[in-house]
Amino acid sequence: MYENGIGVRVDLGKAIEYYQKGAVRNNPLCLYKIGKMWQTGSTYVDGGKADGMKAFEFYDKSMNANCKEAQWEIGLIYEHGGIFIGVKGEIFVNLVD
Repeated sequence: MYENGIGVRVDLGKAIEYYQKGAVRNNPLCLYKIGKMWQTGSTYVDGGKADGMKAFEFYDKSMNANCKEAQWEIGLIYEHGGIFIGVKGEIFVNLVD
């Protein structure tokens, strides 16, 4: 809602606040969204620093809660042996041997 401005003004700070609350409750979509923010380096997680391992951890939790988007991301990570991070996915981080 806040991320896309559905019925309200776009407010990414408010969106991440709700995603974090949902993640504490193991909400699959919230876990996935936080993982995506870690992957792209959203300014709302650690000042904009992308972190492939943290993205993987959130995707893994989301996948285990049956989120199909996270299952896709985890599949790509294993297929490529790592994860592309950054706003444009310009940096590759090896995660899988």
